[in-house]
Amino acid sequence: MQFAAREQRKFRCTRQCGRLRIPWGFPGKLVLAMIFILAAGRAQATNYVFATFKGDAVPQEALSIYNSADALNFKLVSDTGFAGPSGALRDPSIMKYVDGRYYVAYTDPPGAGCCGKEDHFSIASSTDLIHWTNLTMVNGGVPGLAHVWAPEWFVEGSTVTVIANIDTLNTDSDFKPYVFTALNNSLTSWSGPVAMNIGPNYIDTFAVKVGNTYHVFAKNETTRYVEHATASKLTGPWTFIGKADWAGWGSGMEGPAVVELDDGTWRIYLDGQGAVGFLYANSPDMISWSATSPLTDITAVVRHGTVIRDSPVGSGNTGGIAGGTGRGGTTGSGGVAGASGVGGLGGTTSAGGDGVGGSGGLGGTMNAAGAAGGGSKAGSGGAGGVFGTGGSFSTGGMGASGAGGSAGKGGVSGIGGSPVRDASSDRSSGKGDASPPGEGTPARAAGCGCGTGRAASSDESWLGCLLGCGFLGWRRRRRSSRS
Repeated sequence: MQFAAREQRKFRCTRQCGRLRIPWGFPGKLVLAMIFILAAGRAQATNYVFATFKGDAVPQEALSIYNSADALNFKLVSDTGFAGPSGALRDPSIMKYVDGRYYVAYTDPPGAGCCGKEDHFSIASSTDLIHWTNLTMVNGGVPGLAHVWAPEWFVEGSTVTVIANIDTLNTDSDFKPYVFTALNNSLTSWSGPVAMNIGPNYIDTFAVKVGNTYHVFAKNETTRYVEHATASKLTGPWTFIGKADWAGWGSGMEGPAVVELDDGTWRIYLDGQGAVGFLYANSPDMISWSATSPLTDITAVVRHGTVIRDSPVGSGNTGGIAGGTGRGGTTGSGGVAGASGVGGLGGTTSAGGDGVGGSGGLGGTMNAAGAAGGGSKAGSGGAGGVFGTGGSFSTGGMGASGAGGSAGKGGVSGIGGSPVRDASSDRSSGKGDASPPGEGTPARAAGCGCGTGRAASSDESWLGCLLGCGFLGWRRRRRSSRS
């Protein structure tokens, strides 16, 4: 009878979690280890989004969207057909804002081809990357201007800016970059231009902030080399640390765009203007760069555009547009002081210290959920939930109310970190996303810890259930072995 009772207790957590039944006669520790590894890998999956156009003919001067899991092998999402109010769109720069929408700033020529007089740039928005609506036109505002070309997003903290290149002589020899700053959250009102104090004769200016240093990559319009400058302020003064063929990329490049990858590597994309295709190069430190290689599959198809890191709204920031310094970002990137790890993806290293989004990048190994319960509490310091995804299981711990805390919320804001308003960024590069805090859903199954911290995906739900049941079954097994 004693043996039968013990076996009954041992299998008490063999219950329905979704459609999964878990017989805890298997070695519990091994199963839990496998769960942690699998879930950590899933939580860090990244989607890179590439906004571009395809050429100088009318059908090609429209917005095309690609995506990739590795920022190399891009697949077409949509030839959207969106071409702005003039019917011609070039040089799109994309970001994902705190409202969860995507925005492109783009050159808006008066007609097909290049290059008539453009006295403004335009901004459009979308919720799904496929259907776009023009939002506003921003006047160049510089006396005697001839062209306003290649606007690029640059977001730092809560300040949203666009860097546009303006020519006043109509000879392509007088281009200088200017900063335009958004005056409202709807991005429909903008300040006049402020000179960055680069040039003349520089175009396609792309800015990135790393630590306290601003980096700019821009094309010298005379030599047609992409050059590299640094400064302590966005408006300079600037010092060129890479001129002429400093990186060995050769002449004829334009449209530089930089993104930071999940492993901390920097990648720059370069438009060879059809002569050599669309290229990329890598750097570990923003200073030393590899030779260029063609972008697989689409090198002969795409033109000047930008790449961001993206993630679903509510799953944490993917780092693409704000995050002032460092991975995780002191000013954003999914949580306070790097609380969501690399780009706010749940954390692979240094993911928030005391279980905020998870210590060790796993949402706090049994810490984010509360060691042995706490009912309505958020766990013993675990504010971000298991695996830093907002609480795949019970961030409230297992106890009093059973799972997910009193309301089943997924950590502080349900997205693996404090609800920092950070407009999303690949370090301030203006390339990436920001996901507004997501609400958790009520816990679904008391006693087995199968609540989810937000509107979780099916993968996250079953992982949460499996982990919850695993921990509870292992704990009960230990207790029964002592009896």
